Amino acid sequence: MKALFDRYLNQPIGLNFHTAYHIDEATLAVAADTYFAAVGVKDGVTHYYPYSAVIHVMERADGVVVGGLFTHKHKWPLVVKVGHVVDVGPIV
Repeated sequence: MKALFDRYLNQPIGLNFHTAYHIDEATLAVAADTYFAAVGVKDGVTHYYPYSAVIHVMERADGVVVGGLFTHKHKWPLVVKVGHVVDVGPIV
């Protein structure tokens, strides 16, 4: 996984860092042996993830198009989906 991420260091990627179902732009900042880090373009926060949190990776030289029926489409050469803990409120 590190070898793949090394190719995109300091480049924009698509990453679902805020919610499980929405891909936003982030800059890949670190590709270590066991984890990667990306800085969210919208919030400027560095997000760290172990490679074991990666659920799906998509790569395409001319870009992976991401977007839904009613949303603006975006394109990144690498799109990473990580697992999220689902927030569930108390059942009353």
